[in-house]
Amino acid sequence: TAGPDTQTTAGVYQFFIDLNVLATGDVFIFRIYEKVFSSGTQRLVWKAVAAGAQNEPVLVTPTLILGHGFDITGQKIGGTDRLIQVSTRSIT
Repeated sequence: TAGPDTQTTAGVYQFFIDLNVLATGDVFIFRIYEKVFSSGTQRLVWKAVAAGAQNEPVLVTPTLILGHGFDITGQKIGGTDRLIQVSTRSIT
């Protein structure tokens, strides 16, 4: 993760995370944070753990209504550094 880089453009969002590069021993945690109120603190609203080579290599988040201050992060817990691509889909 290089963030958080809080986004405040309100909309309906879904993230597609390409895990094709993961191999045995790799463990990554992906998180989405959002503020309940624009003046509040970001809180965890979704989390997923991906470990090892993936049989279904695209992780798709639930569709979320975001906009008060959200962020998506990825954190390596174990294994090798990987370039993991994420596509943001939105209706704003």
